[in-house]
Amino acid sequence: MLATPIKLLCFFFVLTLAVPIIIAKETSMLLNFTPCRLSDPNLNQCIRKALNEAMTDIARGVPRLGLPPLDPLSMHSLEVSNGEGQSQIVFKFRDLDMYNLGSFAISTINFDPNSYKCFIGIEAKDNIIYKGFYEVNGYLFKLPVTGKGRCEVSMDNYKTNITIQFQKITSNGKHFLKPVNLSKTMSTSRMRFNFHNLFNGNKVLGDTVNNLMNQNWMEMLKYLEPTFTKMLDQLYIRYATAFFQKVPMDEYLQD
Repeated sequence: MLATPIKLLCFFFVLTLAVPIIIAKETSMLLNFTPCRLSDPNLNQCIRKALNEAMTDIARGVPRLGLPPLDPLSMHSLEVSNGEGQSQIVFKFRDLDMYNLGSFAISTINFDPNSYKCFIGIEAKDNIIYKGFYEVNGYLFKLPVTGKGRCEVSMDNYKTNITIQFQKITSNGKHFLKPVNLSKTMSTSRMRFNFHNLFNGNKVLGDTVNNLMNQNWMEMLKYLEPTFTKMLDQLYIRYATAFFQKVPMDEYLQD
């Protein structure tokens, strides 16, 4: 059974947490959503309620449409490089899984039906956890660092704010929303790192570097955030465009 257009809209907004959206042509019901009306003085509350109610189904994914479950979200490879020369550090991640995205909740939403600009505030109820494999080489906090193995990274009290600018277009007599710009910020109250097999398994040196990363987690966040954000933003735009090209606006936001 496929999702309703308003359910699909929910899928898109949760994509801003790095989740692909469902693209469907049928309108059979998974949830009893009523499309929100642009004239509704409580429009933002309507959209927020629909998004939060959709989270359980979103977390399950839609395998027959090739959409993975929300938990975990998998990234095949990612490279983070910072600095130059003897201050350069390069992290290479592979088979990286991101857990607890299903705990996301929409805390704030503000959709302007005149400018078609939307602001979304999201909070994670559980810690966001990354698990996978890494390779590192370079200098971290002025110390030479090398290693290859398993890694875990966690973020407490994860929050993200997304602003999406849409453009209303007409095609074959139907109105569509086209995403033309997306920006995102994120915050966390604490990051924790555990990189196994640093220095080819030297426990003393490995523990020292892990402790340094945990003590200087805000600096580590500066290293990692730009690359992760850029990759996720590319996913958001690609899948958002795919959704809004297929689903007319009046199926989820009615006059």
